[in-house]
Amino acid sequence: IGATTAIFSVVNAVLIKPLPYPDADALVRIVHVIGGIEQQFFSDAIFLTYVKNTQAFEELGVWSPGSTATITGQGDPEEVPVLAASRGVLAALGVQPDLGRSFSAEEHAPGGPDTVLLTAGYWQRTLGGDRGVLGRTLTVNGRPHEIIGVMPPDFRFSREFEIVLPLRIDPAAPGSLFSRVGVARLKPGVSLEQANADAARILDIWFQRPGGNPAVRARWRPALMPLKQDVVGDAGTALWVLLGGI
Repeated sequence: IGATTAIFSVVNAVLIKPLPYPDADALVRIVHVIGGIEQQFFSDAIFLTYVKNTQAFEELGVWSPGSTATITGQGDPEEVPVLAASRGVLAALGVQPDLGRSFSAEEHAPGGPDTVLLTAGYWQRTLGGDRGVLGRTLTVNGRPHEIIGVMPPDFRFSREFEIVLPLRIDPAAPGSLFSRVGVARLKPGVSLEQANADAARILDIWFQRPGGNPAVRARWRPALMPLKQDVVGDAGTALWVLLGGI
């Protein structure tokens, strides 16, 4: 009984409720298959094409993996991992700060005010959980950023991070480098198959734009993945078998 209870606790946390977001089954990661190879990264320009033309997604955002920042003014300089996310990421996840507010549209715009969100862990570790932290300044990469909020303690993503910064994308000059990872929330009633069909339509629009190459379109296909599957990975089968065996 003890072993079954212990393993079920793991299964419940990892497989049944692995994502601490409302209606987590509606969350998907945007993935393409190009020439038979899965590609999770895409460009700002492709992302903006999705934003402008999607019919399947309620919210859509991108983030930059591997981002770090140097924080000074809190003792010794410290390099910390950063979640640099466009406005749609937190909206898609359905997460709001426990303290303060999220980023505004102005703060996501190029040249907007410099602001920052703290994780609960970083807030406790460096500021002692001081609830008067809102409005103070944190120096990030040599620039003062106003602290506008603190994320919930259970907020996690696909990588560890200490602070959240707004990812700014200029619609007038979107980047072409494949460096973004996308997450989206499906509209109510939209299936994964319907979302993939909508993504295929958006790819048609992308390749038919001026300067596009329709001949390359045949090598691309959307392969949207439930975010739950992205988090669980290959552990699911092993855990179910282990639970069944016990």
